[in-house]
Formats: sequence, C-alpha cells, structure tokens
Amino acid sequence: MQWLSDPLASQTFWVGLGIGSAIMFFGTLLAIPRLVARLHADYFVGPSPPARRLSRHPFWSFLGRLLRNLVGILLLAAGIAMLVLPGQGVLTILIGLAMLDFPGKRGLEKRLAKQKHVRKSLQWLRERADVEPLRFDD
Repeated sequence: MQWLSDPLASQTFWVGLGIGSAIMFFGTLLAIPRLVARLHADYFVGPSPPARRLSRHPFWSFLGRLLRNLVGILLLAAGIAMLVLPGQGVLTILIGLAMLDFPGKRGLEKRLAKQKHVRKSLQWLRERADVEPLRFDD
C-alpha cells in the first residue's frame, strides 16, 4: 500500500487503468458484434444450445475447450469491469458466459438474454451483420 503514497506510482496506476479501459472499450466494439453474429439463431431456444463441432482427437478437443474457457473468463472479467468503465458491459458478460462451461450456465444466459435492453441490443447487432434474428423461448 506504500505505492499509493508515491505520486509517480499512483499516476502510473491511473494512466495504466485509463489505457486498459480504452483497450477494453475499443476491443469490445470490434469483438462483440462478431461474436453475436456467429451465434446460432436458435441458441436461446430449448433446454440446451445447439451442438458444437467436436474435434476427432481428444487432445485438440481438450485444448479447444481450455482456450474457449480462458477467453470466456477474460470476457467475463472485462464485462464486469465495464459495468463501471466505458464499454458494453452486459453484452460482454453474456458473451463471456456463453463461452464458459459451468453448472447452471444455461438458465443464467437465458435470464440475461430475456432482459428487454439486452435482447434489443443482440437483435440490433445481428441486423447490422445481416444475419437471421435470434429466437427465444417465450
């Protein structure tokens, strides 16, 4: 905690936080629309999402799951940070959750996607990408 009393270290911290915030903001502006456009139109329909392509070799399948979960954790953390920093926080959290594997994930995704402003944003992004609108259980 002594670094907080050092003006130079404190200034470096705030500059780093500002740069990190800007990177997250612009990174999500580029990544989130692409990820939303890649979702299957019936992703939020039914008790489970559409089946993913599975690799034939167990090593590649494991590596793919590991990388997908790591990216999901990063997006989830960035989305939580964006709730107070500039960026598309709720959408980033939703995409991060979609990439993770954990019990109860499906119900949480559906509850988040049912929020009026989230659903409207998802459909707007898909319309801009010229892909079929998402369908939901109603």
